[in-house]
Amino acid sequence: MKIRELNEDEVSKWDELVENSDDSWLFHLHAWGELIDEVFGSTTYYLVAEDGNELIGVFPITLRKKSCLKWFDSGSYGYGGFAFSPNLNEQQKKEASTLLLAYTRELAKRNDAAWLRIRLPPLAASQLPPKRPDSNPLIEYGFQDIPSYGFMVSLENPIDSLWDNLGNKTRNIIRKAEKNGVEVLEADSRFSVDDYYALHLETCKRTGAAPFPKAYYESIAERFGKKGKQHFFVARKGSNVLAALSVGSYKTGIHYWSGASKSEALKLGCNDMLQWSAIKWAKENGYRWYDNGDVHPFSKNKKLQGIYRFKGSFGGALTKYYKGILVYSHLKKLIADIGKKVLGNGTEL
Repeated sequence: MKIRELNEDEVSKWDELVENSDDSWLFHLHAWGELIDEVFGSTTYYLVAEDGNELIGVFPITLRKKSCLKWFDSGSYGYGGFAFSPNLNEQQKKEASTLLLAYTRELAKRNDAAWLRIRLPPLAASQLPPKRPDSNPLIEYGFQDIPSYGFMVSLENPIDSLWDNLGNKTRNIIRKAEKNGVEVLEADSRFSVDDYYALHLETCKRTGAAPFPKAYYESIAERFGKKGKQHFFVARKGSNVLAALSVGSYKTGIHYWSGASKSEALKLGCNDMLQWSAIKWAKENGYRWYDNGDVHPFSKNKKLQGIYRFKGSFGGALTKYYKGILVYSHLKKLIADIGKKVLGNGTEL
């Protein structure tokens, strides 16, 4: 078994392994690393474990920079981690994981990267019942656990049961939205990234959040939307589009990507109706899980508390998402932690 970097002519082999692995999800696809590098100026390394001439494992890691700090993320702006061929046994996976981490450490030395952070995909088969481990599997390899949570909605039950699992307040908001003439549709070609980005900018202006580059949404639509792996839903009243939601779809799961709205949409309950419509669509199209994205159940920040209550009102189970950090330079990590406190909790480091 040996570790190396992917050759340019092996992209299809990489994606084939991702497609068949129980450890992977959409963010493991080669196109995701291309997107992140193109939009944010990072550098993604596509590491592979090889046995003979066969690719048996993949591990995407992205070198990120902020000021004088550098670090590796596996799951940059998404989820990552090791993904292995289903033919490997547990011992072979552990051996490959150890070798991939050793290769990553050497890359970190060459690039002066201070740590490696991994976010395992909650929608990967190995992270879902009945295979889901009881504790963070990254700890076995020396990672520190990073508490991370989200709401996972199981879509095994009938739609009527999914509706009943919504919070009472949420059901009332959706009924009120319908009564006020709001309807939600999967977007067609008349709804463009330009339309979504206008809503995104309005949302950021209202909330004080920093907007993402327009190229980020354009590239998602181009690389994934055209292949049926990304979908827009719009809430409108008449011809007036009030809010929109974007989800990723892959294998058995749906991931809530992002949402945006006009101010008037909040009073009409458009965001609640969008979430419910996306869940219902996922059920109707044969998906088994709906990942509502990260939440912070123990935060004292009022905005984060509000997001936690909102996402928790759609019937999902609060689930620990396995995330870990392997620190190479404790001094640089300390500097990063101090900088994060000074700049605010919303700063990404």
